[in-house]
Amino acid sequence: MELSALSASSAPSAVKDYEISLVPTSGDCIIRRRNDATRSVIKTSYRGEVEEDCMAEEKKEPWLNYLALTTVILAVAATLSVFKGQGYSTRTVLNEIKASGQWNWFQAKKIRSYMFEVQKEIIETDLKLKGKSITPEEVAELRKTAEAFASKIKRWEADMGEIQQRAKEYEAARDAAIRHNQSFAYAVICLQMSILLSSIAALMKKKLVWVAGLTVGAVGLVFFADGFFPFM
Repeated sequence: MELSALSASSAPSAVKDYEISLVPTSGDCIIRRRNDATRSVIKTSYRGEVEEDCMAEEKKEPWLNYLALTTVILAVAATLSVFKGQGYSTRTVLNEIKASGQWNWFQAKKIRSYMFEVQKEIIETDLKLKGKSITPEEVAELRKTAEAFASKIKRWEADMGEIQQRAKEYEAARDAAIRHNQSFAYAVICLQMSILLSSIAALMKKKLVWVAGLTVGAVGLVFFADGFFPFM
């Protein structure tokens, strides 16, 4: 393989007196001096220098390995945050629906109980006004009806207490789900920003950018842990 020119650092002063060739099998660069009388050959190997240059170019900075590892960890945490956040979002909606249903039932019971209370008071008023003008049988019947209304009112008030308790439990579960969902949402934002900065750092080979991404990622991991076990 013939080379047409020498580099500025290694070319002899008189290029026309030399012939340069490269041995593909060994990677040696051979310089031959043209001499009609003796045909003497001068062999100079640049293989070692070439290999050193290649190794210098291909040498990978050690922190890039840690960058790849941390990026994988952050990506896994971001994926889990999205998954868990969606789950808690669904729980929020379901518990809100259940709580609304319980409160609607509570209001219906309360209105019905109020109607029974009004009818009971009407009967008691009639007994006071007409107690002497009606027969004892009618008085007994009105008192029986008033007692039935009072019994229903008492039973429905007990039911309303249970319904109200269940509604508050659903609201507490809803609020807890909202709390978890918010932490996972913040975690996703921070982790995605960290992954973006790590990608830029790997592309530009800027360690400082990677460190900045790790800082944001650490905040994201704190929110990620807070999503499972609220402590903030």
